[in-house]
Amino acid sequence: MYMSEKLKASLCMTVRNEQGSIETLMDSLLNQSRTPDEVFVVDGGSSDRTLQLLQVYHVRYPHVKVVSAPHANIAAGRNLSIGHAQHDTVATADAGMEYPPTWLDNLLRPFEADSAVDVVLGFYAPKSCTLFEKCVGEMLYPKKNLIDWEKFLPSCGSVAFKKRVWGELGGFAEWLPGGIAEDTLFSFGLEKWATDSRMLLKRLVIGAHGKIIGRFLSNGFFTPEEVQLVGLIQRGSTHGLQAIAISVGSSKKVSSCI
Repeated sequence: MYMSEKLKASLCMTVRNEQGSIETLMDSLLNQSRTPDEVFVVDGGSSDRTLQLLQVYHVRYPHVKVVSAPHANIAAGRNLSIGHAQHDTVATADAGMEYPPTWLDNLLRPFEADSAVDVVLGFYAPKSCTLFEKCVGEMLYPKKNLIDWEKFLPSCGSVAFKKRVWGELGGFAEWLPGGIAEDTLFSFGLEKWATDSRMLLKRLVIGAHGKIIGRFLSNGFFTPEEVQLVGLIQRGSTHGLQAIAISVGSSKKVSSCI
């Protein structure tokens, strides 16, 4: 079913100790071809200037809202941000990212094209600047041409969903150590949610581009023990960001414009 009215959406995320990349992230989000109706950022207790830099954006842009939650892990920060979102459709972004101007428009367009769409998920692959980064990227990221799009569940660095879906899944798992892998568990929950609801998923691959700003596990979200649990994470830039639209009650197959 086609939606004639332009969709309003809240852009939600949580950050900690990102003073070196927060301005790049915020500038890329606020210079989208489709301006987010609301940006809600939770600072999870930064010990650097991240919170102060975010407050500058709050003063400059009335639709940017910033909350300080010193003891919130990643999952709790996500839940707090989404819980306060004003709009029924929520897009999520991650710290350390830089988004292309058409990212949000690509992410939200499936909702407007079909009112049955409940979730849109994104995929990104690393583009390395050094040999080490290339090796890490090869180990951690799947090749686009090898992905089974019928089963692939990406992270929440590029995701949009109806707020009621987040509520039905119980939000992100704050009980996980440091709240890490919260988006993976949430993605698994989406699959189970669709199965329990006896709904048939539809996935559409929609083109976009983006990159991750180089950084290690230095943002303070993780303890040394949790770092060992997580292992290596991405460093460098990414490209080939895509979106997968999940709706209910449709038997359409996967299609790709990339």
